[in-house]
Amino acid sequence: MNTEILNTLKAVQEARTEATKAFAKPALTDAERLVLEPIIIHLSNLEGSLLNKVKEELIEALTKDTEPLQALVEEIERSIKKLERIATLVKSVSEKIEALINIIGIAASVGI
Repeated sequence: MNTEILNTLKAVQEARTEATKAFAKPALTDAERLVLEPIIIHLSNLEGSLLNKVKEELIEALTKDTEPLQALVEEIERSIKKLERIATLVKSVSEKIEALINIIGIAASVGI
């Protein structure tokens, strides 16, 4: 994230906050209010623009950072599918061996 943008955003927010506080003071004259009001509006607009820029940069950075993670997830999912297929084959072999053991056990018990 661009440090200059963040520093500028902070400065704009501080200035807007101070201008808003000053505008809220009851002792402020109409002339002073007329000066402060457009300043507050412009500072608020600047703040919004800067926040949008920060948001865009954040989205871009997060998107860039999540792409490798997504690739890893896809790789893991492919590996899981391969391992599931192997597990199914091994289970099938194990069941066949159990059946063979039962057959041999029955044959041995009857003397074959």
